Amino acid sequence: MSVPVVRRFNLSRRRARRSEDGSIEHILPPEYHGNPIDGQGALVTIDWGYDIAALLSRASGLWFVMQTFENMDYGIRDECNQILIGTKGPLPILE
Repeated sequence: MSVPVVRRFNLSRRRARRSEDGSIEHILPPEYHGNPIDGQGALVTIDWGYDIAALLSRASGLWFVMQTFENMDYGIRDECNQILIGTKGPLPILE
């Protein structure tokens, strides 16, 4: 999966969350990313830092690593070009 890692070396921070009554609680001023399905955009709920791999691993039980891809032969260079790869752990050795 790819996620914009905008906070890099800073810890991830929550921007918005759903309250108990189902409404959206804004912790920081609302920010939206482009959304081809909705012209209003998609609400950003978390500004991710490099701690995202550890947070996803802890929440899912999968092992996550982050790769940064740059290849100027193909014009791939961007400040948000990190890819997260989640895998299941290896099977235990059975005796």
